[in-house]
Amino acid sequence: MSAIGQHWKWKTLKEKRIQSPEHIEKCRQSKIGKKRSDMIGNTLGFKKGQKPWNFGLTKETSEKVKKIGEKISQKRKGVPLSEEHKKKIGQGGKNKKRSEQTKFRMSQSKRGNKNPAWVNGYSALGYAYPIEWTRSLKQQIRKRDNFICCICLEYPSTIVHHIDYDKKNCESDNLITVCRKCHSKTNNNREFWTNNLYEKFKNSNFVRN
Repeated sequence: MSAIGQHWKWKTLKEKRIQSPEHIEKCRQSKIGKKRSDMIGNTLGFKKGQKPWNFGLTKETSEKVKKIGEKISQKRKGVPLSEEHKKKIGQGGKNKKRSEQTKFRMSQSKRGNKNPAWVNGYSALGYAYPIEWTRSLKQQIRKRDNFICCICLEYPSTIVHHIDYDKKNCESDNLITVCRKCHSKTNNNREFWTNNLYEKFKNSNFVRN
């Protein structure tokens, strides 16, 4: 019989073993006055105050920790997730209600140099926003567009987008209001969106109201 088979045979016999009332009472008396944490510590072979072998170690400072981390990572690599698991992940934050205070706190935690995309205030094109890019200018554009997204017509929309993606060009005919969802779309296929938004700006009546 293999070691695994012997283990499960022993476990089954142990589970089936009937303990006498005297044995049960003896076990109960042995635990009186003892803390659960102490009993668990003794069971695991730890003494009170004893630190585990990997205390304070990281994969950068310990080759052993690094190898263990890589082994776990490789074991999970390529393991397909079930459709049910994927659905749970997708539904995790969906329809989750957050208070205005929580929303504000989340927003503040990603502002400025706290944002992972922050590069000393510069854009991907290599320059910072000009001095003309002010709150009052953005509010002026929002009011001009009646807080309506020029792409999907969602109301209220509050993001002011540079049509030609040139952050130095803050002329009013280069700025247009979009919602957060549509603004993320415009990060791809920029040539298409530049032409598309210029046409929308010229032809849409709601922008002029």
